[in-house]
Amino acid sequence: MSERPSDLHAAERAIDGVAAIRQVVQAVWTLARAQQARVEAAAAEASAYIGWVEEMVARFGGKPREEEPGAALWVLVGPERSFCGGLARRLLEQLPREGPLLLVGRRLADTVPAEGVLQKRIVSSLPAASAPEEVDSAARRVAWTLLDINHVGPVTMLHPTGGGSELHRAPLLVGGAFDPRVAPQTYSPPAAVLAAAIQEALSARLVVGLAEGLRSEVRARLHAADSARQGCDRSLGRLRQDWRVLRQEAITDELLELFAGRLADLP
Repeated sequence: MSERPSDLHAAERAIDGVAAIRQVVQAVWTLARAQQARVEAAAAEASAYIGWVEEMVARFGGKPREEEPGAALWVLVGPERSFCGGLARRLLEQLPREGPLLLVGRRLADTVPAEGVLQKRIVSSLPAASAPEEVDSAARRVAWTLLDINHVGPVTMLHPTGGGSELHRAPLLVGGAFDPRVAPQTYSPPAAVLAAAIQEALSARLVVGLAEGLRSEVRARLHAADSARQGCDRSLGRLRQDWRVLRQEAITDELLELFAGRLADLP
């Protein structure tokens, strides 16, 4: 708890300072609240689409491909901007202990200690989406980076889901070899349809991960801004009460001085 201001001017400066911070926090909350509906819709749409694509892959290729042995490359999706509480730290705490890392989200990368085992595991870091309109372009950046890394072994994306901070695992390679016994009739060669569906599934999984990461970031920002706003309101309440007490004391001192002056003028 901060100390009580010693005079009226100090109390007024403290009130002005907290009020200015409160305005910034309110702006952050308002922007996040306005963005929330679009982010929720984008995440729901992406999740529904990946379900449809994976169903198609299963119809053409049978059972999903099993993960290959070897160290996995982990693609961790986290917050892009600041002011989202401890979301980045909570996501990093859930990382597997081994395997190279591709971090997606500037705030996520900034949270990693400059030195240590975790920093040495990072092979690359990329910006995430800061708005629903940026999800597709961010997913393309991740896809191209994965091609440049050319990792030998499984590649698994880790992203928060449902607007929370618990990580969900999503293998980025899905589907198996073409199985003519389960493939439906198509105008195009079924093997070509399967290849296109697997490629689309990879892209759709990345979009889902980026959209879900953005949803968690916006919800965390709303919560952090609301908590900060309430803290500012409590501080303003205490400071204004202190100001009223100091003001009353100042008025009392002035009255006493006036009264003392009048007494001094008496014969």
